[in-house]
Amino acid sequence: MGERKTLRLVAQYADACNLFTFAGVPAVAQKLDVLRRHCDALGRDYGSIEKTTLGTVRLGKQTPADFVAHCRELAKIGVSHAIVNLPNAHERTPLAAFGKEVIPAVAEL
Repeated sequence: MGERKTLRLVAQYADACNLFTFAGVPAVAQKLDVLRRHCDALGRDYGSIEKTTLGTVRLGKQTPADFVAHCRELAKIGVSHAIVNLPNAHERTPLAAFGKEVIPAVAEL
């Protein structure tokens, strides 16, 4: 997520970029703004780069609705895929809620 080197290299060479969500959506948006500026400086089409994120979902501590809202915020800033870690995936209830409430709600974002 380095702004000077890594995102410049993404703008120059990459087809996709994956950013971490631990710092929140505003931090991801700021990184994407930096990427856009690097693309502009290099004459690269910013839209040709797939933007993804990596984060953690802790259903039980978060509600499915909270995570859906988070995904909507990510989609608004241009993120096309949210990759998530589900640390309690071994528990039936959170996993079932993710499949029933989250996936259908974010499938069309």
